[in-house]
Amino acid sequence: DGTKVWAYQAGGNITASPVVAGSNVYFGSGDSYLYALDKKTGDEIWKYKTGNAIQSSPAIDNEIIYFGSNDQRLYALNTTNGTMNWEFQTKDAVKSSPAISNNTVFFGSDDGNIYAVNIDNGSQTWAYDAGSAVESSPAINNTTLYMGTNNGNFYALNTADGSVKWTYNLNDTVKSSAVLDPNDNSLFIGSDNGNMTSLDMRDGTLKWSVNTGKIESTPALMGD
Repeated sequence: DGTKVWAYQAGGNITASPVVAGSNVYFGSGDSYLYALDKKTGDEIWKYKTGNAIQSSPAIDNEIIYFGSNDQRLYALNTTNGTMNWEFQTKDAVKSSPAISNNTVFFGSDDGNIYAVNIDNGSQTWAYDAGSAVESSPAINNTTLYMGTNNGNFYALNTADGSVKWTYNLNDTVKSSAVLDPNDNSLFIGSDNGNMTSLDMRDGTLKWSVNTGKIESTPALMGD
């Protein structure tokens, strides 16, 4: 019925999406902290301070939470108590939200690279230089990673080694993250020029594109 259950005041603005796991809700803030709150009461369980604002939405796997910070790092913390397992240093802000597949964390950085990092120890598996800031978040299907960049290029990369399967130029900044429909071999992606575009997941062939106005959010699929 829309009744407020609780409210928690963080020390900065909240621009990234929260994630819920178990009895807690986790989110980052412009005050540089990642917060863990009790999802029923809003009570603070723990908070972890990074070196700058957090605009990356977390991902959780096996009780480890992964997220980026504008302090140029990707972090892996224990969800129970907020202790750090490892951190990975890039050369610019990490606003991209990570995705996890096959014991690997994938994410982009404003330094222009798409990274693949070992989930256990934070060692780099590979990095692909996209030539422009990468603030969108990866979408993964089987062995292919799909991701856009601020120079308008959209990539399909091999998750094993970062090699390029195909690229498509959307002609403007891509902060939206792709939604995949493997049953139809289709992906859907928005860009700052206002186009919602559908590409063939297999080879990047254009299926259709419709102009709606600037798009930075991620689309959703429903039905057929």
